[in-house]
Amino acid sequence: MLRAIQKININKASVEALVTIQHVDYDLAHDIIEERQLRDGYKSLDELTKVKDFPIKKIDIIKLYLTLD
Repeated sequence: MLRAIQKININKASVEALVTIQHVDYDLAHDIIEERQLRDGYKSLDELTKVKDFPIKKIDIIKLYLTLD
């Protein structure tokens, strides 16, 4: 049975929430939040590729867990 993914709002998520996502560790979660503050929020999930050390090869998996609203 497939488990429904609880999507996390990238523009409100805490470090603790982000590290529950596959392939996101504390350093990356911190960098995602830092970049979010610089940008005044993300307008698109593809902007995550601009985050320092973001695992671009894993973006499709990571995006499954995120929402913008």
